Amino acid sequence: MAPIITKEQLDNAISEVVKATMKKVYSEHEEKTSSKTHYPVKSPGLRIRNLPETTAENRNARIMAERDQVLDVIKHMGEEACASITDIYHAGKFRENAKPRPLIVKFSNPWQMRKVLANVHKMKTFSRVNVVISKELVGEELKLERRLLKKRYDLIKNGEAKKQSIRIRKLKLFVDGKEISV
Repeated sequence: MAPIITKEQLDNAISEVVKATMKKVYSEHEEKTSSKTHYPVKSPGLRIRNLPETTAENRNARIMAERDQVLDVIKHMGEEACASITDIYHAGKFRENAKPRPLIVKFSNPWQMRKVLANVHKMKTFSRVNVVISKELVGEELKLERRLLKKRYDLIKNGEAKKQSIRIRKLKLFVDGKEISV
């Protein structure tokens, strides 16, 4: 007949196995991240423009109001991505009587961000404001966009093209449907 063990003995045995497993996982993680060439990967993010600035005096109330605005937008698109949102913050410095700063929304999962971007077309029926959602640009993409905007400004200023005929799509500049090199 097998020996009978108490619940306390079983709990202790399970606890020891869990501790040993966690110790192994932590040591493997430490080995992977301790090298000097390890750089943290920037979490994916979206830029949401044209949401009105919240006017709450209290910082916590302001944060909650911004969170509610973002959740309303994402739920309008029919996404369950709300659970994977890790951070929401404004880009830029606050200025009185200026247009609203864009909100940066960070996700823990890149797939959730892609699902939201795939459903951006549903924002045309969003009743409150003309909300624009785009991928957050980082590094070289941001520098390229600045160059494109400067080139666009120069074309308009010099009278080489009308404002309505210039488009920037997928980090490329088009005038009357023809791509212009920067």
